Amino acid sequence: MIIETERLILREYTLRDFDAIHEILSDPETMRHYPKPFDKERTRDWIEWNLQNYKKYGFGLWAVVLRETGELIGDCGLTIQNIDGEALPEIGYHIHKKYWRKGFGSEAAKAVRDWAFEHTEYDCLYSYMKYTNVGSYSVAAANGMKKIKEYPDDKNGISYSYAIKREEWEKLKHITYDCCLTKENRWFRYRAAAIIVEDGRVLFAGNEHEDYYYSIGGGVHMGETAEEAVLREVYEETGVRYEIDRLAVIHENFFSESGGVLKGLDCHEVAFYFLMKPRGTRSLNSDSYTCGVKEEMVWIPIGELDKHRAYPSFLKDFLSREHSGIEHIVTDDRKK
Repeated sequence: MIIETERLILREYTLRDFDAIHEILSDPETMRHYPKPFDKERTRDWIEWNLQNYKKYGFGLWAVVLRETGELIGDCGLTIQNIDGEALPEIGYHIHKKYWRKGFGSEAAKAVRDWAFEHTEYDCLYSYMKYTNVGSYSVAAANGMKKIKEYPDDKNGISYSYAIKREEWEKLKHITYDCCLTKENRWFRYRAAAIIVEDGRVLFAGNEHEDYYYSIGGGVHMGETAEEAVLREVYEETGVRYEIDRLAVIHENFFSESGGVLKGLDCHEVAFYFLMKPRGTRSLNSDSYTCGVKEEMVWIPIGELDKHRAYPSFLKDFLSREHSGIEHIVTDDRKK
């Protein structure tokens, strides 16, 4: 059985893959979220376990191979795992560390997700990981999964469980892509964002994975105007309809992240900030998720913005003075 993607081939393991996969599974950095790196015996058992899975279930973890060179760079596939006491179909993945942050894990996991929903009767697929494994739950989120629970685990201490249902996957197939691109270690996005002020407070979002707040908004979809994007994003995140007052700021921001899906990337974002018309109430109906986790909507008093890590950093100054027309603001938040 072979699955092909733009850059990868996923195929069944053979015993000849031992040296290549052992280099990955025996590496302390790659396996730091496991009890310990694999020794040779454990790697042989790993290959044999997957060969048995192919016979028993028709699937398992498959070798991940670069189309261009034929190099084995990891594994990814579907196995039955004990997740909080239940035997569930789980998408797992391991990628050689020299290929981290190049999107190979997400590319392979999405291919396995699609194959599983197309070739099995499972109505829900899962990924689980140790709570410290940011890379793993970032791949799960990129795979359209949402965090559904965290639970005590004898092996991991605390584990996170992510899942995607068949009906959610069906909807994903119709989603339009953001105007966003990644080239080597550089990332760019075109974004539309909202400045929402009610009773002297400005609306931000946050989530459990980030130690800062961020503006309401998101990537502009291909074929979508910035105005259409901000109205869509505001409704998706807040659950209420706002009207646009005017385009207020064109913001060019350079930044870097120490964690999450953008970790290690040199980021450049161009955002159109629209001032929204007040509704006269701070009541919202939010049920928004980002990177698979629930978002929290937070109203911060304008005068207290400097007491919080809230981005964009120009908002307090902008909202504390008179302004007209469209302002062009450039900020550089990269870690020096």
